[in-house]
Order: sequence, then C-alpha cells, then structure tokens
Amino acid sequence: MWWRSLFIKQLQAFLVVSIIGVLIVGFFLRVTTQQGFDTYVQAQAKHDLVMQLGSYYQALGSWNNIAAFYHQPDATSGLVSLTVLDNQNTVVLAGTGYTVGQVVPASVITAATPILVDQRVVGRAVFPTNFPNNPLAQTYSRYLNEVLLLASAVALLVAFGVALLFSNSLTRPVRALTSALHAMTSGKLHQQVSVASRDELGELANAFNSMSAEIALGNQQRRQLTADIAHDLQTPVMLIAGYITAIRDGVLPLTAERMTVLAEESQRLQRLIEDLRTLSLADTGEISLYREPITPVSLIDRLIAIYTDQAAQKGITLQRQVVEPLPLIDVDRERMIQVFGNLMVNALRYTPDGGTITLGVEPAGQGVAMTVRDTGIGIAPEVLPRIFDRFFREDRARSTGDGGSGLGLAIAKAIVEAHGGTISVVRRIGSGTCFEITLPKAMPELDKI
Repeated sequence: MWWRSLFIKQLQAFLVVSIIGVLIVGFFLRVTTQQGFDTYVQAQAKHDLVMQLGSYYQALGSWNNIAAFYHQPDATSGLVSLTVLDNQNTVVLAGTGYTVGQVVPASVITAATPILVDQRVVGRAVFPTNFPNNPLAQTYSRYLNEVLLLASAVALLVAFGVALLFSNSLTRPVRALTSALHAMTSGKLHQQVSVASRDELGELANAFNSMSAEIALGNQQRRQLTADIAHDLQTPVMLIAGYITAIRDGVLPLTAERMTVLAEESQRLQRLIEDLRTLSLADTGEISLYREPITPVSLIDRLIAIYTDQAAQKGITLQRQVVEPLPLIDVDRERMIQVFGNLMVNALRYTPDGGTITLGVEPAGQGVAMTVRDTGIGIAPEVLPRIFDRFFREDRARSTGDGGSGLGLAIAKAIVEAHGGTISVVRRIGSGTCFEITLPKAMPELDKI
C-alpha cells in the first residue's frame, strides 16, 4: 500500500517533528513576548500614574481630596485598587485591605514606589499585584496571537515543502535499488544505479553496483565455463567414440597405434576431470594439503631435474637463481610441484628455441618469493586481468591439444592461495613473462639455509 511506503513514513516523521518544533517555539515566543510587553506596559503605566500623583501634590501642596482625583475600581471588577501613603506613611487613598488614616507597616513601605516633588519624597504608591493593562496592551496581545498563528502556518507549509524534498531525495535511491533488484530477479543481472551522494546511501549504491557487476560476470563465466567444459570433453569423447565404432564395425583394424591414441585421449579425459575436481575442492576450501617444512631450493632443484630433458629438446636453457639465506616453507611438496609444473609447461610452450627459463627464489617479507621467468613471446596486456580465469586461453583459436585445457593457471592460483600465498604475473615488453609466487615461511621456523 502506498501509505505504508518509506516515502510517506519519512514525510510523516518530518511533519510531526516540524509541527512539534513550531508549537514549542510558538509557545515560548508567545509567553516570553507577552510577558515582556506586559511588564513594559505596566511599568510605563505605573510611572505615568506616579507622575500624575506628584503633579497633584505639587499643585495642591497636600493629599486632600485625592480620592476625588483618582477613581478606584468598583468591587465587581475583581481588581485590587491603588493605595497612596503620605510622607508619614499614613494611608490617604485606601485601596483594598487598607483604610484612610491607617499607618502601614515597614514591609509595605519598602515595596512601595516613592512619589517625588522637586527631588523630595511627598508620599508613596502601593500598586496591586494584578495591576490592569491598558487597552493598548490588549490590542498588542491580539495582534501577537494573529502574527504567531500566521507565522506558524507559513512555517508548517515551508516544513512540508522541505520534508517533501528531503523524503524524495532519501527514498529516490532506495526506489532505484528496488527497481534494479526486481530487474535482477527477472534475469537481467547487470544492473547499475546512479550514485548521487557520498553518504551511506551512496555507499549502498556503490556496493550494489559492484555486486551486480560481479553477479553478471559470474553468470557469464558460469555459462562460458559450461561451454568450455562441453567443448573440452567433446573432442576426446568424439575421438574415442569414433575409433571404437569404426573398430567395432570392422572399418578400422585394432592396432597398437590406435590403442595408444585411445589411451592418450582417455588420459586427457582423466586429467580434465581431475582438474575440475581440484577446482571444485578449491571453491569449497577442501583441498587436501599434506604440509611439511621444506627448503625452497629443493623445489627449484626438483623442477630443473624434471624439465631439463624437455628444455634440451627445444634448445632452451634452464637457469637457477637463488638469493640466500632462505627460511623453510611449510607446503605440500607434490601440490607445489603441480603448480610450478603448470608454469613450466607454459614457459616451455611459448619460449622459442634458444631461449632461457630462469627459476628463482629470494627472501620476501615474512616468507619467500619464487619466480619462473622466460624469454618467450610474453602476454598481451588486455588479457592479463583474465590470465587466471578458468578455461581462459590467450589464443582461442589454438586447439586443446596445443594450448591445454585452460585450467592450469586457475589450479595453480587455487593451490597457492590454499597455502596462504599469492601468485601474480608480470609482462615485460620484449623480454617474456615472469610469474611470481610468494609463500609464508614455516612457523615455527626451523633452520635457515
């Protein structure tokens, strides 16, 4: 329902706060202003009356017949009348509670207002506490009430307009986010909302945009992953099925060469399935690691021993570059051989004959940095951000047999991160590619090499 919307609730909240504020301000303004004006008017009226009484005394030289000069209010008015004392503190004009000729106590004299004639006290006036206001004060009071009502009405109208603007500005981003979320639920995953502020709503919009982009990218990668898996499974499966069908139908004889092809394609399928299983375990954080403290140099030496013959067949030189001293690293030896094996296969594949592959290791912070650097063709800058994506191949036209499954670097990244390390690639223009793996040292550290 529209009346339950956040916009209406915020508008109501703004209006309630505005009304309460206007009422509080109006009340205190009315009270303080009226009291101040009444005090001023009464003081002025008392001053004028004292001056009139002084003029009366100055004109007659006494307080005789003062009652005829000042007419007291009658008993039905509810007002307390004025009392005048002579300079002997005797009542000459009796107000309520006094009689003419009465001598008043000292406490009354202290609170009385002196009546002066030529700087001489000729008497005192005792004013009642409910001294009446003149018609001007009553007129001003009505005018003040009208002005305050008008000002309150204008303030409420302005508050309503401001509340409308603020409510709309606060709920507009929320409405945009809601609309974008509805679009995502209908399948349109890549949604972006405008960021109009740098406050919490702006941060929410930025977070939503990032989330939407990640979800859209993940969905695209999922679709691409499905297509790539189907493609990479299709080739060996079709080859195996074709050979088996041809041999079964007698079209082709069963030979040792054909059995070798079938075995190799079966092994390719097995490796692909194992790679997918490894990535699945990495996604759930369940990669099994059998860690042991080893020297980083032992990994370098084993890799050189494994790939020396393959490098020699292509005329590629393998180099070893070690910076000592080095701490021990706590790793799964076979898993790390798998990681560096993927890097070595890529380096051998893209390094021309006569090139060089350098395996290096050196201290780095609280661990070691291990590198595989080649003098090959390098990596194009536009593909660097995707180099560790699953099934990504720099040359999409390259056959699976030539370019691998596209899972090697993704698996390497998953294994390295499972060890608490990082892997990165640096493209050097004209001087090949360098992969760097950082691994934390073993804790506790046993020995230094």
